[in-house]
Amino acid sequence: MKNAVFYIVDFFAEEVGMEKWSTRRNAYLWFAGLTTAVLATGCLATAPAHRSSVGGNGADQETSWTDDSLYASSREHEQYFREHYTKHEYRIPMRDGVHLFTAVFAPKDTSREYPILLKRTPYSIAPYGEDRYPEYPWYLGPSMPFAKEGYIFVYQDVRGCFMSEGEFVNVRPHIGDKTSECDIDESSDTYDTIEWLLENIPKHNGRVGMWGISYPGFYA
Repeated sequence: MKNAVFYIVDFFAEEVGMEKWSTRRNAYLWFAGLTTAVLATGCLATAPAHRSSVGGNGADQETSWTDDSLYASSREHEQYFREHYTKHEYRIPMRDGVHLFTAVFAPKDTSREYPILLKRTPYSIAPYGEDRYPEYPWYLGPSMPFAKEGYIFVYQDVRGCFMSEGEFVNVRPHIGDKTSECDIDESSDTYDTIEWLLENIPKHNGRVGMWGISYPGFYA
């Protein structure tokens, strides 16, 4: 991993409205702060503003969207991702032989090099399939401005979850003194993943960042 620089991005967030997405109601995700810099580019994106109004009792009232408007937004986002990114899926080998399922979205513009943003999650990196792209309200990266700025976005099912091999351990303890290839934890899986990415994914600039909210924040 020559000339590789690692930057960790830690997002804190508050969820407003529903916990899970419904096509008939809004789901909002609000970035409340950052701890540490975003890669080395100094580029900071802001999440979409919370759309609400204050009712007569002083409580927030969600602004309703029609199914048609939600569908249009979904199609616009998916179309943008398809036009600007190529999706590849890999099974990245770890030091103990376990393979972790990983999706890589690389910019189609290959005239320059890009930093890598990695998100590891136990919640599934669906939709699966190299011809399937995220739909609204999900983005590539933390928010739409990141996708428009241009990064190599990487998503990974952690060990033992969904398409990845191995055994899942909830909040897997860190092993400080690793004496064999069987001594694995989240840090070793992250290291092996980043090493593989730097050796196999073209057009990166040697910089890798991680981001996550909730459990993915633990992996970051």
